[in-house]
Amino acid sequence: MSHNHSHEDHEVYYLPHHNLELAKLKCEGFILDIGGGGEGVIGKLNGPQVIAIDPSKEELAETQNNALKIVMDASELFFLDNSFELSTALFTFMYIPPEKHLKVLTEIYRVLRPGGRFFIWDVNQEEPLQADEKIIAMPLEIALPDGMINTGYGFLNKKRTKQLEELIQLATSIGFEVMTQQKMEQLFYLALVKAK
Repeated sequence: MSHNHSHEDHEVYYLPHHNLELAKLKCEGFILDIGGGGEGVIGKLNGPQVIAIDPSKEELAETQNNALKIVMDASELFFLDNSFELSTALFTFMYIPPEKHLKVLTEIYRVLRPGGRFFIWDVNQEEPLQADEKIIAMPLEIALPDGMINTGYGFLNKKRTKQLEELIQLATSIGFEVMTQQKMEQLFYLALVKAK
């Protein structure tokens, strides 16, 4: 995302700049990265170990990493049950309509092995955003072991709130257990595990 001001800036509400530091993920088998197009951060971290899916062929095509890229909707995964040890969703749920969150979580639960983990990073808005702007944007700097990514994520202002709590409620209702939940200003990290 470009942070240069333009005539369209009056339509964008900028959240504060955030920083996120990520290390290579520890996993023996393949990692299923939900929404792995665009910056392809998880693919940059773990390379060919990552299977990156995204409903947008264009997003996957512009991704520069060594992940295996497949056009696929996370609400209908074409993988067998118990196929993965780890799944990730880095700033992906903000783009998935809330009415599809349960279906996506259910599909990820299905393809994870018992004891498999699901890591989520996303935006959390504690209070309703009363801004008139059409788009909410979060400038973000991601520190990786071998470099920095300066990016940003923009999404339609639907005045969504408390996404962390909503995801926890949905995830635990289908059998996930919460390993870790961490709030970082308007970001959150959630680590779920499929019960053995």
